[in-house]
Amino acid sequence: MDNPAFREQRSVSVPQRIRVFIAIELPVSVRKWAVGLQQSLSGKDIDVRWVKLPHVHLTLKFLGEVQDRLIPEICDCVKGVSQSCEPFSMKLSDLGAFPNVENPRTLWIGVAQGSDQLLALHGKLENELEKFGFVPEARRFTPHVTLGRIRNVASKTEIAGKLRMSNTSESEAVSVTELAVMSSELSSEGPQYRRMGRAALG
Repeated sequence: MDNPAFREQRSVSVPQRIRVFIAIELPVSVRKWAVGLQQSLSGKDIDVRWVKLPHVHLTLKFLGEVQDRLIPEICDCVKGVSQSCEPFSMKLSDLGAFPNVENPRTLWIGVAQGSDQLLALHGKLENELEKFGFVPEARRFTPHVTLGRIRNVASKTEIAGKLRMSNTSESEAVSVTELAVMSSELSSEGPQYRRMGRAALG
């Protein structure tokens, strides 16, 4: 016999957790330019998990795993921050690495124009999202676009040399007019991103 108590318990939905980050999406032309920089760092003996062209973006804040019920509130929070900041122009330039060029693990492109506005946006997001329990990052935010992550130690020396010798030109100007709230689902083929909300600046 079907137990009514069991039936009621079974109907209760379990909160889903979603990996969430807040980003600035880039036009295709700039993403193609970034992929060209990946190719300049590639080599026969270099093993890097490169960010695929559709996924190249600038992360302003990574929230980690979030309960799905909080997503609407997070989107409203991002909208409030966006409305307090005016649109601006951004350019990318200069290759770098975390933790540093001599010991590269994560490869990235820096920001040549618009870093002050990005730092201001990041700071406001940190302050507002702390109300939801998201702890501000201890280290200083460095605006960047991730190109790839090194998968073995043997690749580091060669890539460090390429980074020291690099002479990167600036990207075309990117008009930053909105922020995007994104989900990230991990898979065997790498992360799959989906935009869950967007908020216009100004």
